[in-house]
Amino acid sequence: MRFTFVLLMTLLTGCASSGEPTSRGIVTLFYQQYMRLFTSDQNQSLIDYSNPVYNKYVSADVIQRLKKIDGYYEQEIVSSDYFMYMQDYAPEWISEFHTGRTTPFLGGETVEVFLADADHHFTQLLVYTRKENNQWKIYRVRDLTNHFEHAIYSSGDIAAAQAWSTQQVREGRYP
Repeated sequence: MRFTFVLLMTLLTGCASSGEPTSRGIVTLFYQQYMRLFTSDQNQSLIDYSNPVYNKYVSADVIQRLKKIDGYYEQEIVSSDYFMYMQDYAPEWISEFHTGRTTPFLGGETVEVFLADADHHFTQLLVYTRKENNQWKIYRVRDLTNHFEHAIYSSGDIAAAQAWSTQQVREGRYP
């Protein structure tokens, strides 16, 4: 009888674990890969958003928005790296990275991310995920430590940046 119970529990446990990546797992994998790429010598594929790590872990809409915004002359929408909210990051800080709590949010989930700096001070980010084509993808990142968010979803800010850029081109200030 005990053997049957143990066998039944083993089978049920095996069925319950589908092996499908969780939102937290995807966020962890993204940041581990992204930070290594970010700290490598001027990885152009991160700058022009062509690196495969984006397609694998980040919503297509976010990449399209970042490419569009990046094409504007002296835009003020994204003033630091969108995914880390930092301008520089050192390879030795990667070991301090960790994720925290995962919380359901509007049909997706949020994942807490903690990034350290040289003085071991942590920046806490909130990474929003949702399923896109049946896979968890990152679609929004907020800096909770500094109460800041890049305005990539602000149509007003984007329109202003586009108008400014167009004006600079007309005046011959943009190459």
